[in-house]
Amino acid sequence: MRVYLDSNVLISFLRSEIDGAFNLRFQQAADFFSFCRTKKIRLVLSDFFFSEVEKIFFLDKASAMEIFRQQQIPFEKIRDAPDGITTRIFQK
Repeated sequence: MRVYLDSNVLISFLRSEIDGAFNLRFQQAADFFSFCRTKKIRLVLSDFFFSEVEKIFFLDKASAMEIFRQQQIPFEKIRDAPDGITTRIFQK
């Protein structure tokens, strides 16, 4: 199974975020990553994902990918088309 990851999940994880209702967003993200690791769910990361992470958290693409490698979370990168639509061009 493959799941497209929203940048906010990684950002909440890295920032140790807690929302206004005192939900532990970082713990929810950690639990999700653990679930992906256990069930071998591959996260799909787009150019848009990486640009959002860099814009909000100042983390470049290579560093973001290293976090997933260190956490042993399967992932794949895809490129966004020039018109903003994510294409199905997969890279290793």
